[in-house]
Amino acid sequence: MTREVIKRGWIDWTVIGAMVLIPTSLAALTFFYPNPETKPECIRRATKEIRDRYYNAGKLTIDTPEEIEAIASETKSKCR
Repeated sequence: MTREVIKRGWIDWTVIGAMVLIPTSLAALTFFYPNPETKPECIRRATKEIRDRYYNAGKLTIDTPEEIEAIASETKSKCR
């Protein structure tokens, strides 16, 4: 009972390489690609950043409609 040695050609190595490369690259892509932020999460994050900035500046209230519009515009620009 002898065993024959099968020589692999370039097509075999190409198929083997693709079988290894494709699943590995897909796994790396899903691991390193960040989860996209949903619109409500973005609005919540942007609102918190603006509120923290106001509090750090010593301002506790929003006094004018212009400030409200500016905050809304800034939130909208951050969460497109």
